Amino acid sequence: MKRRAALAVGSGALTLLAVACVDLFHDTDFPTLCTTNPADPACGGDAGIDVVLADVRDQNAPPADIDFCSLPSLAAREAAVRSCALLGACEQPLGEASFGACVVRAQLAFDCRVNPALRPRGEAAAFWQCMYRAKTCTDIHTCSFGREQSQPCDVVSTGKYIQCNSFGTADRVRLDCPAPGGPAATSTEPCLLQGRRCAAPDPSTASCTGALGYASCATTGCQGSAAVACETVGSLSRDRGLDCALAGGGRCVDEGAGPSCTAAEGAPACDAGASAPFCEATQRAVVSCVDGKEIRIDCRALGLACDDSSPVPPYEPDQACVRRGAIEVCTGPDACEGNTMVSCARGQRYEADCTRLGLGACRVLPSGRAACTAP
Repeated sequence: MKRRAALAVGSGALTLLAVACVDLFHDTDFPTLCTTNPADPACGGDAGIDVVLADVRDQNAPPADIDFCSLPSLAAREAAVRSCALLGACEQPLGEASFGACVVRAQLAFDCRVNPALRPRGEAAAFWQCMYRAKTCTDIHTCSFGREQSQPCDVVSTGKYIQCNSFGTADRVRLDCPAPGGPAATSTEPCLLQGRRCAAPDPSTASCTGALGYASCATTGCQGSAAVACETVGSLSRDRGLDCALAGGGRCVDEGAGPSCTAAEGAPACDAGASAPFCEATQRAVVSCVDGKEIRIDCRALGLACDDSSPVPPYEPDQACVRRGAIEVCTGPDACEGNTMVSCARGQRYEADCTRLGLGACRVLPSGRAACTAP
């Protein structure tokens, strides 16, 4: 059955024309901007639409990794909206898995023009390839947990708690569990959305952390491939950095501004001495020079501004992509407007029409996050 889908994401300057080039919930193609006018610049021309459809032409062939750097920006946005809406529908979002925050993370992974230098690597790359291909909740569980089922919560005697998964591929997912435990988590967060892992200082508390987790985190700097950034949480220390083995060139360097991940192969050369991320004069992008190679995140293409008025972690320069202070900044809770899911992230409003994505009704969960109902 032919279907037409159109999704507007964001407001003001950002309107993401998320009209998917394939109905990824029903395994059938349907007319869209990219199929009816493949020469449109947003679709990358004739070659661009070939790339978008290449991974779905032969449904009987084993899945092959797609070169995200060949995706037109419009197709990357469509994929981000679709995969994040399906993630929320299937697993109920916690933390950075909320729809708006997830769309930002997914665009950074899927759109090589937005983020050419800090491309996902290793386990993070495999996670985003899986998310791009996902069509069902079984697929989503496989992406998050490394198996076709989500993990039930451990049963504890009293109290609501948060734990890391131990089934499937351990320590990849944060689970919000009801008191006093039970068969299913009320919401989940795949830590690989952030390029982090789940760590727990005790059986009832967990968060997405850098490589050291809660173990002996005392100083900030490079430890092997890990960019370690220590913070104090109550009486505990926690690593909020990133393991550079999961991004860019795979190495951590510290040239004085703090630990940074090196750029992927092919990044342009730059003048040393600018390792601290800073906003370009136009406020379009955040830029730094790490190990002689340019790191550049196009904030404007994410629908955001560049703001370095607060410290920007050198290992996570995309944190400068944010909207602050303007009247139109979105700060409210998730909501359902009819069957449209609304979610604020980094000051921007993100929307998804659940019906047009082939999902069930929009609802606000007990966690306060909005999500479509699973297909």
